[in-house]
Amino acid sequence: MTPFADPDIGGRMQKLWVHQNRASHRYAPSARLPCDMLLVRAALPYQWLATKMDDPNYGWSRYVSGEISAVTIPGQHTDLFAPASESLIAKAVSAHIARYELPSAGCPGIPSQMS
Repeated sequence: MTPFADPDIGGRMQKLWVHQNRASHRYAPSARLPCDMLLVRAALPYQWLATKMDDPNYGWSRYVSGEISAVTIPGQHTDLFAPASESLIAKAVSAHIARYELPSAGCPGIPSQMS
């Protein structure tokens, strides 16, 4: 056996999938959010049994009514959390936020405590 190998990972991943699937079917938002969204996705999606990943927005269109911008990061889903992905994700998030930054002064409708 390989040092640090996890012989139970397959069983835990199956349980995790069952819980995530159950939670996603039970979750029912009361309304679609009137906002734009940044979707960070992996270049190589998971190949789960009995799961078809043919929606480029991964179902998020049901939850937001605004534009969904997507950035694709090299690797698999778990690689999104690797140090090599940090700067790519940070750049994508920063660029997305910059699209919505408010001017420093003179914003009608913005309470003074926010300026």
